[in-house]
Amino acid sequence: MAKSNQPAYTEQSIPPREGSSTSTTTATPTLSVHPEPQYRLLLPEQASLSESEEKTVDPSLPPPPLVICFHGSGSPASCSPAWDQLTSRLLLTGLRVMLCDRGPANPSPRDAAAMLRAHLRDNGVRGPYVLVAHSYGGAFARMFLHVWEGGGQGKGKGIKGRGGGRDDIAGMVLVETGQEGGLDPEVEEHQLRRHVLGSRPLVVVRGNSLLGKWRELERAEEEGIEGQREMLRRCDEEDRRLKRRQLALSACGDGSRVRFVEIPDCGHNVVADRPETVAEAVEWVVRMLGEEEEGDATRNGRSWWRMMGKNIKGLTRR
Repeated sequence: MAKSNQPAYTEQSIPPREGSSTSTTTATPTLSVHPEPQYRLLLPEQASLSESEEKTVDPSLPPPPLVICFHGSGSPASCSPAWDQLTSRLLLTGLRVMLCDRGPANPSPRDAAAMLRAHLRDNGVRGPYVLVAHSYGGAFARMFLHVWEGGGQGKGKGIKGRGGGRDDIAGMVLVETGQEGGLDPEVEEHQLRRHVLGSRPLVVVRGNSLLGKWRELERAEEEGIEGQREMLRRCDEEDRRLKRRQLALSACGDGSRVRFVEIPDCGHNVVADRPETVAEAVEWVVRMLGEEEEGDATRNGRSWWRMMGKNIKGLTRR
């Protein structure tokens, strides 16, 4: 059957198991009234696959990665509508997406991480997981990485190395993060010092947070007002330093498994304004994981990665 250009997906609402402290929401693009975090699991429609692709699907194989999205601060305390375009692009490739809406209660990064971990485990939502965060969401994504992998004590379900297991955090995309604060300083230093991602793929995307200020400065200088350019230049340098510092999460100093992307003509809201750039970053992470999957002889040449191949190639062109 022909592919549709419209995002094809179903939203799976998983009721929390008895005793669980987390909940999910039914399909809705608007902010939930529930004070607790809401987790929206979006699954690509099987109907969006061609007949030949359907025949290659082996239900015994692990599913494709789950992209877990962490939104920034501000109102609404939800991934929608800012993440809608990006979500549509990812679903069209066959990736699963989970939108983590913190809600009006806006729990601390540590509490939110514990609730998300409980939700994934209690409801059997399997990985591997690719974490994508924007702005303040970076503190939540990095705390979730810390909590999921045992809080640095080796007691979690984390990984030692590539991250090829079903329930591993397999990669990260950090968009306009690093300057937001909110992460426990001890956790931050531990992660950077230990290069906690190892060789797992990492992309750091930097927009131009001061774009509006630079434009204001240009207008002021046209009117003869001087003195702000040096201040903005120093702020810009510090912003770049903080964001590049996150590259130390990776142990791959040669750049083979890590990328730093700058978008000088886009402001802070990169997810909403340049969803294709974030999609490209996710694509690169998935490609890194796909190459590892293709090299696994136990798959006998049949895998979700191969089925997703031509969809992934068109991700950034949509």
